Amino acid sequence: MLPLELFKNKIRFGAYLTRLLFMMTMLPFWYFLPQMMQTVYGFSPFEAGLAFLPLTIINFLVALQLPMLVNKYGNNKVLFIGEIILLIGLIILGISSIDKGYIHSIFIPMIILGLGQGLILAPVTSAGVHNAPANLTGVASGITNTMHQIGGPIGLSLIIMTTTNFKTEIWMMVIFTIIAMFIVSLLLLERTKSE
Repeated sequence: MLPLELFKNKIRFGAYLTRLLFMMTMLPFWYFLPQMMQTVYGFSPFEAGLAFLPLTIINFLVALQLPMLVNKYGNNKVLFIGEIILLIGLIILGISSIDKGYIHSIFIPMIILGLGQGLILAPVTSAGVHNAPANLTGVASGITNTMHQIGGPIGLSLIIMTTTNFKTEIWMMVIFTIIAMFIVSLLLLERTKSE
């Protein structure tokens, strides 16, 4: 039986919601963008996969710097900055004209999104086990991973049942990210009050 006491801590509860919203944004992004590149740019599936390399490389490089950044600025501030950067990347993608080609329309947002993702994933996972009782840390971590697993299908389902327009899909991801930013800002306030 799931111990409901894990949801009493506002930072943990906020982290669970943030992780859910992160995947509500990112799984649809990973699902729709390769399809768009194949349809609009004529990329093969392999080329569409290679087009994600800028995001992946930046994400990896940022993740290597996370311990230093978290020690200097704190977990929740890094998470909040990551959400802002993710939002900026999605907005740039949303306003860019996709018919101008990959380099002009996708490459720059990919780099920004990789930076945002790199700053979000580990800090939101850490917040998901924040001050969990020692005997429940595994369960707290499991809830975080459960939010990760169900967030993507929820976001993808909401977008698919609402639109088939790529730009509208991106703007829905922007909305999910704005909600996550609001929740993370509450995490920051809660962290400040508890210190």
